[in-house]
Amino acid sequence: METVLSIIAIVLSVASGGFSLYSFFWTAKRDRRQATLDAYNQLQEQSLDYLNYYTPSQIAEIAKNPRSEEYKKSAHT
Repeated sequence: METVLSIIAIVLSVASGGFSLYSFFWTAKRDRRQATLDAYNQLQEQSLDYLNYYTPSQIAEIAKNPRSEEYKKSAHT
């Protein structure tokens, strides 16, 4: 009877360890995805939103001269 209980305890321990590992990796993957989304949202509000104020022809004109003030302004906002 004791061996049966020992085997059941070992099986439960291994299952618990497996579930813990799965939970750890699932949480780590989710946290990385969330960090990526947070970083993209920050990039969007700090830089990409300002590009909406320019027309495509203005962007092409600004991109031609990387030493211009307008280029530096749009690159660092």
